[in-house]
Amino acid sequence: MTDRWTRVTCPDCGATAAALVTVVPTMGDAGLAVSSYRCPNGCCLDDVHAGVDEALGIRHVFG
Repeated sequence: MTDRWTRVTCPDCGATAAALVTVVPTMGDAGLAVSSYRCPNGCCLDDVHAGVDEALGIRHVFG
């Protein structure tokens, strides 16, 4: 797996936050996942997950 820290705007408070984006091999393809999140105002990834994924262009396609 490959990890890279990327700066994003926190969708909850608007601060500059950091997201650790991990390339995860899935069934022959590579997917992206946010594996860690650091917001200076303490916003939790569980609360802002959808907004962070959208800001990074990560789509969840099922089916």
